[in-house]
Amino acid sequence: MNTEDEPLEISAPVAWELAARYCRLDPATGVTCAWNHGLWQLLRLMGIAGTAARRGEFYRREIRKAAENRNELNILVSGASDYAMLAQITREFAGLQTKPVITVLDICETPLRLNRWYAERSGLSIQTAQSDFLYYTPDQRFDLICADSFIGRFPHELWQRVAGRFHALLQTGGRLLTASRLRTADASPRIRFPADHVAPFRDTVRANMLQAGAPAGFELEHVTAAAEQYARLQVNYPLHSEASLLAPLEQAGFMIESRDHHLHTAGKIEGIHAPSVAAASTFLQVVAIRR
Repeated sequence: MNTEDEPLEISAPVAWELAARYCRLDPATGVTCAWNHGLWQLLRLMGIAGTAARRGEFYRREIRKAAENRNELNILVSGASDYAMLAQITREFAGLQTKPVITVLDICETPLRLNRWYAERSGLSIQTAQSDFLYYTPDQRFDLICADSFIGRFPHELWQRVAGRFHALLQTGGRLLTASRLRTADASPRIRFPADHVAPFRDTVRANMLQAGAPAGFELEHVTAAAEQYARLQVNYPLHSEASLLAPLEQAGFMIESRDHHLHTAGKIEGIHAPSVAAASTFLQVVAIRR
């Protein structure tokens, strides 16, 4: 799905306001995650942020397959910077007879409220759950889990545990759909913005806000400060090889039904190579079935 299919210009100020009110204090940094959740829709509008919408064809195709010959499909969206994954699900189910029963899970209240905002606007009924994924214990298991760029939010030593939780949350025969960026040339255990890329990123966001047609309702200096925080605080734990994702899933009890590579072109930012930036990249797309 292209960003034009989502109400980004409307949702950007909504997300900014929600983040100021509801983002949680991060014990690791001592600040809230408003620099991330408040800024994200703006970054998408600018063509800077990478999102599940860039892998929409994969998710929609596999959602359609999972829904075949079913009256109802119980779906978990695991991790939600915004409503991009919910938009993929909504778009695909619009042409299906299957009823989706959707739960959106995140540790922060802001993206959950944003998903509820999108759902209400789209005439959907969804449930949300605010929880640390590793400790999430719903009343029933799911038929399908969609988790975009998710495992890289956890340190490598937790990846086997993450895979085990995916397995525990699915029904036997249930499917996990997930995609993560491959960084085969970078052996670092975690990645951040290089120090000399912080100012260019901040200045790029600022310049976009000064252009004609930029979204209204934002204080320029606040957005500029959030962009600098984003560049200083964003961290990711990269996927170095296919095996580093597939092995934990297989050890947890999954059968890998398919895996493929999806090539992304660069977003509307040049010279910035950092987590969550829409750079030219290769994503590993995986469909795993719970045994």
